[in-house]
Amino acid sequence: MSHDARLRNLAASIMPGGPASLTEYSSMAAINELICNWATALNGGYQLSALAADVDSVIEDLQAFKTECLRQAGVQA
Repeated sequence: MSHDARLRNLAASIMPGGPASLTEYSSMAAINELICNWATALNGGYQLSALAADVDSVIEDLQAFKTECLRQAGVQA
């Protein structure tokens, strides 16, 4: 089984019925972007454990976005 297929199976196992809400669709969009890049990286010899740090980076970016949205709305996080 290809790296891409294995990663897509893993993603499908997280939401077996598919995304049902805006947050789930957003999560799946981020996961699908990672899968595209990770499959290429895995084919190039990278280890999945090294790529998993990408998830932390996405979370940090989303936290920064949330903080800025709240700041502009005049709400303290």
